[in-house]
Amino acid sequence: MSVDWAGVAAEVAQALGEVSENKAALIVTTVTGGGTPSNPGTETTTEYQIAAYESAFTWQERQGSAIQSGDMKLITAAPAVQPDTSMKVRWAGNTYQIIKAEPTRPDGATALVYMLHLRR
Repeated sequence: MSVDWAGVAAEVAQALGEVSENKAALIVTTVTGGGTPSNPGTETTTEYQIAAYESAFTWQERQGSAIQSGDMKLITAAPAVQPDTSMKVRWAGNTYQIIKAEPTRPDGATALVYMLHLRR
């Protein structure tokens, strides 16, 4: 029996929306296009809305890691863009830098959720 992982991902996104009371996070990408070293060009910012749920790092996750006081963990539905450390996240009125973005891919291909390590 084959699993419809894209369908599962859609159900996960819906469930995250429900448990977070439909609070959405925004993944923000900024790209600078064209230009020269003396005139770097124009920045274009794009925002991707995603269902998200704020969680806490466990004691085990904190031990011997780069997690600092004030860092947060955000569990998100798989967004339209793959999050990386060059991006920011807007959540609950604050803007955070993505320190680490770790997908959960049960089939090795389809991301169901991302665990984002964020820092202000």
